[in-house]
Amino acid sequence: MALTLTSAEPARVRWIDALRGFIMILMVFGHVWAGIKNAGILTSGPVFEMTYSWIYFFHMPTLFVLSGMLYSEPSYGRGLITENTRRVFRFLYPLVLWSYVYYTFKFIFADMVNTPVTLVEVLLGPLPPKDHFWFLWALFLIQLEASLLIAIFARLPGGRNNYAFGIVGLVIAVAMFYLPGIRTAWTAPAIGMAAFFFFGVLLNRFRLANMPINTASATIGLAVFAAVPTIVVAAGLQELDLIGVALQCFCILGLIAFAIWAGGRLGDNPAFGFLCKAGQASMAIYLLHLFFTSGVRILLQQLEIDDPPPHIAMGMLLGVLVPMAIHFSVNRPWLRKLLGI
Repeated sequence: MALTLTSAEPARVRWIDALRGFIMILMVFGHVWAGIKNAGILTSGPVFEMTYSWIYFFHMPTLFVLSGMLYSEPSYGRGLITENTRRVFRFLYPLVLWSYVYYTFKFIFADMVNTPVTLVEVLLGPLPPKDHFWFLWALFLIQLEASLLIAIFARLPGGRNNYAFGIVGLVIAVAMFYLPGIRTAWTAPAIGMAAFFFFGVLLNRFRLANMPINTASATIGLAVFAAVPTIVVAAGLQELDLIGVALQCFCILGLIAFAIWAGGRLGDNPAFGFLCKAGQASMAIYLLHLFFTSGVRILLQQLEIDDPPPHIAMGMLLGVLVPMAIHFSVNRPWLRKLLGI
């Protein structure tokens, strides 16, 4: 059974929830880590750079791979336009809403934040999407492309299950690396991440999630996941273009193998359960965490607490737990849609 879900009633896949939760926690840590460095609380140096680069080697690409594995193919009962209109409200509405809230926050606290903004920058906040909001715009563009491709392949022999859909999507994504003059502030994030999305589509087509993963395979996957970014970062080889993308995919494949195994073996483990909950609240964490991590940093600085450990601990605690609490306390679907979470 493939992982492709209907967009109306998405089922929960526990290992994917847990993996998303793990990535969300790393994302919050990365932003806390960079935030206290930019505030002068943490000194830049090899430890900072290697930690930051290690996380960013795989954490955002992993989200796009998972999005590709879970890509909801357009329902032709509703039509292509209707399906993509749903994506406008799913991705672009929260992007615009929370961009304005975020930049208004930065404008009000201009004397305290690391990167203050002007009133003009507040008004133009979503144009083009920046800071952490680039993810939603990139995912919207990539899924728009995917829906157009699959509309074409649905009319070819083999229909929507044709492997060529994923392969052609991946070829186009790779070709975009080399087309001159197309990387702009609007297109660069999608160009950089499209290959990971279509890699995820192909993983789904090849039924990766249904393959039996034993302990030995999971151990190898975990070792690959840990070793690849460590070697790349330690050797200073981050700028590898498509070779780097291939290494990132290899790293993520190892992480996914371990996550599938953990989903079958650690389902009752409290830590695994917490990761699942964090994964279910991933949109809320993604959109809201910076308000709390920045707020903690500002508050501790006002109290003249400039040691990194309290900033990291409190930033992580509030950056993860408060958005999770908001997500699970808002239990009315219409209110979640209104808040974009």
